Amino acid sequence: MPQSLTYDYSVADRYQSILDVFFLQGLINYQDYQNLKTKFSTNADVESFLLKNQLISKDSVNRAYSIIYKIPFVDLKNLKIEKSVIELVPLELIRKYQIAPFSIVDDFINVAFANPGRIENDLRLINDYFAKKSLQINVYITTTNDIESVIKQYKSDQGELLLTKAKYPTVFLKNQSIPQQLINLLPIEYIEKYHLIIFGKRNEQNYQIATDLVDSPEAMKAIRVVEEQNKVKFEIFATSESDVNFVLKSLKTEKEEQVKDSRIKDNQNRKSIIGNLRGIISSPTSTDQSKKITVDSIEKDISRYQVVSADSNQEKIVDRKKVEIRRPDEKTGEDKDDKPDESTVSAENLAKNQKTSQESVPKKADLENIGDLIDHEITTIEELKEIIKLNQVPKIVAGVVNYAIFMRSSDIHMEPEEKDFRVRFRIDGTLQDIVSLPLSIQSQIVSRIKILSDLKLDESRIPQDGRFDVNFNHRGVDIRVSTLPTVRGEKVVLRLLDKNQGILSLEDLGMVGRAFDLTLEAIKKPYGIIISTGPTSSGKSTTLYAMLNRISVPAVNIITLEDPVEYEIPGVNQCQIKPKIGFGFAEGLRSILRQDPNVIMVGEVRDLETASMATHAALTGHLVLTTLHTNNAAGALPRLANMGVEPYLITSSINLIIAQRLVRRICPKCREEVSIPAGLAEKVKQELLLIPENNKADRSRIKSEPKFYQGKGCNECHQGYRGRLGVFEVLRITDRIEEAVLRKLPASEILKESIADGMITMRQDGILKALEGLTTIDEALRVSESTEIN
Repeated sequence: MPQSLTYDYSVADRYQSILDVFFLQGLINYQDYQNLKTKFSTNADVESFLLKNQLISKDSVNRAYSIIYKIPFVDLKNLKIEKSVIELVPLELIRKYQIAPFSIVDDFINVAFANPGRIENDLRLINDYFAKKSLQINVYITTTNDIESVIKQYKSDQGELLLTKAKYPTVFLKNQSIPQQLINLLPIEYIEKYHLIIFGKRNEQNYQIATDLVDSPEAMKAIRVVEEQNKVKFEIFATSESDVNFVLKSLKTEKEEQVKDSRIKDNQNRKSIIGNLRGIISSPTSTDQSKKITVDSIEKDISRYQVVSADSNQEKIVDRKKVEIRRPDEKTGEDKDDKPDESTVSAENLAKNQKTSQESVPKKADLENIGDLIDHEITTIEELKEIIKLNQVPKIVAGVVNYAIFMRSSDIHMEPEEKDFRVRFRIDGTLQDIVSLPLSIQSQIVSRIKILSDLKLDESRIPQDGRFDVNFNHRGVDIRVSTLPTVRGEKVVLRLLDKNQGILSLEDLGMVGRAFDLTLEAIKKPYGIIISTGPTSSGKSTTLYAMLNRISVPAVNIITLEDPVEYEIPGVNQCQIKPKIGFGFAEGLRSILRQDPNVIMVGEVRDLETASMATHAALTGHLVLTTLHTNNAAGALPRLANMGVEPYLITSSINLIIAQRLVRRICPKCREEVSIPAGLAEKVKQELLLIPENNKADRSRIKSEPKFYQGKGCNECHQGYRGRLGVFEVLRITDRIEEAVLRKLPASEILKESIADGMITMRQDGILKALEGLTTIDEALRVSESTEIN
C-alpha cells in the first residue's frame, strides 16, 4: 500500500536485495544470484551493473523495488493529470528527482518515483517541499517513461493537458503486499461480482480501491454505495482483469484452507502461509507493515503456497442489499476477529532452501515470453535491421529468433568475428549469412541468451548448454542453446524445434517403394531391432517418430529414451536422459525394461552397454527402435561388431536397417523443367540401370522420358527450395547377409548382398525423386557423395 513519509523503512526492507526478487522471478539463476550477491553489497551497485550490461530492464528493477519496499507500482502513461496537481511541482524538480505528482485526496498528494533506489534520500527532500503546501505524501513507484509522459503534459501548449485514454492511475496488484484484512473488508461475492479490490488505506475513512471495470457504471455505483453506507471514501485506481483474478484465486485458496483447518481450535498460534511468492496477500500487523520481506514470483507457483486464514470461522456480510466494510480495531489496526501470526517468504529462507527454490523457479522465458517484445512477425531482412537499429538487446534477440522461425530455420549461429558479430541461419540444411550485428553488443547478446536459457552469466571459459521456450502469435518453439568459447568471444548456436509442426508420416518424409513396404513390415513385428543410421541432422529421429506415431495405439505400451525429447507424441511415454545425474541410455533402458513395454525407442546406441541391452531387449520380446551414426545401411553391422556385440546376437536381433539423408525439396510454386549436361544424363542413366531387377516397386518409378526440374525462386521459397525430404536405403537381414556378418566380412560385401536382395541405394532413390520433380539432380548427387562404399 502507499506509504506516507512517516513510514519508517525497517532494517529488513532497507537491506533486502533486489537480487532476491530477480532470483525467484527466474530472471537470474541461483549461481548468478549467489555470485552477484557476494560481489555487490548494495542495491544501487546491483542495479548499476545489471542495467549497464542490459541484463535486466529498468522496469524490472523498479518493480523489484516495489516488491521489497511494499510500495505500489503505477502506470501513468495514459493518465490525464489535473493541471492544478501537475503544476504543484516545478518542471526542473520533476526532471531532477524523476518524480510525478498525479492526484490529491484531502490532505494527501500521490507522488510516483522513478528512482526507487534512492527513494529514502529523495523522499525527505520532497516531503519538505510538500509540507510547506500542507500536504502529506503517498508514495508510488513508476518508470522513467511514465515520468516523460508527465513532462509532456507539463510542456503541452498553453498549459493544456494531453487528453489520454485513462481517467484513473493504473496499479499492478500482482506486485503488491496487500494486508489481508484490507482485502477481507469486502465479501468475496461482492468482489467477484464487481471486481473491486481494496488494497490500501491512509486512515480509517480513506481507502484505495482498484478495479478493471473503471468504465462500468455498475462497478462505479457499487463503490459509491459502499462509501455512503459505511461513511468512507475510496480513491479509485484502474487495474487489469488478470490482476483481479489473481487476487480472487488467492482468496479462494484461503477459503479452501479455512474449511480444511476448521478443526484447529487455536488459530492465533497457527502461522499463516503467504498465498504466493508475489505477496498478493500479507498478514496483518499492528502497523499494516510486515517487517519481513514478501518476494515476487509468477502465477504458476501459486499452488505451492496457500493462504491459511487465522480464523476459519470468520464471518462476512453477504447481504446484497447492504454491503458493509468490517472495521479494523482502532488501536491495533487489525480486524477484531482476525489476528494471525506474521509469516512471509524471506531472503533468509532462500539460502536454507536453495535446492527447492532452484527446482521451482521457472525459466526466464516462462516469466517473460520474448515473443511479447515483437508486435508483428518479422518477414523481411529490412524489418530485422530496423529492430537492430533500436539497439535494444532484448528486442534484437527476439527479432532474430522471430525471423528465423519465419524463414523455417533449424538453427541460428551467432559468431564473433574481427569486426562484427555474424548471424547465420541454417535453412533447409544449408547455412546462410543473414545479418551482422555490432561487435560492441556481442557480450550483451550472449548474456541475454544466457539469462533466457538459465546459463551462468559469469562463465565464459567453458561451453554451456541450456534451453528456453518462446511463443510468437501462439506458435510455440523450443530452443536449445549451446555456447562455445572462441578466440574472439563466445559463439552461440540456437536449435529451433517447432512444437506446432507435428509428427510427419513416413509418406510425408518421402519413403516410397520397396523401402516403405519393408519398413511397414518391420514395425508390425512384435520384437527385433530397427536401426536408423546417418550423420547428425539427417532426419533419423524424425523417421523413428513417424514409426512410433504409426504404431501408437492404446493396446501398445511405448516408452522412449531421448536426448533431447524433440516432439511429444500422444500416448507415448517419453523420457529425457540426464547423464550428469547418472540417467543415461544404458541406465534408462535397464529401468524401462521393468515397465512392461511393448515398444522401446532408444535415442542412440553410443556404447557396448547400450548396444548389448538393446539386443537383449529385442531377443526377449520387445520391438526396439534406435539410431546409429554410420554413412550407410551396410556399415551399421560392422559398427556394432566393432563395439563388441557378438555377431550372432546382431543377426538374431536386427530386423531392419534404414540409412537416410535429407535433400532440399523444390518449391512447387516456382518449379520449372531444366536440361542437364549430356555427361550427367549418361551418369544418371547408368545409375538407374543398377537398380535390381527383383525390385519391381522401384523400377516402376523410372520414367520412360527422364525430365529434371529446379525452382527459379519466388516469394514463398528460398533460392528455389522449400522444405526437405528424405532419400533412403533399407537393408533387411537375409540368410546371405547373416552369413557375411558371422564371417565378419567388410561393409562392401554386405552391400553387394543387400543389392542382390533388391535394395536400392540412397543415390538411386535421390535420382528417382529428382525425376519425379521433388528435388534437383544436384541435390540428389550432393547428399549421396559420402554414402558410397569402395
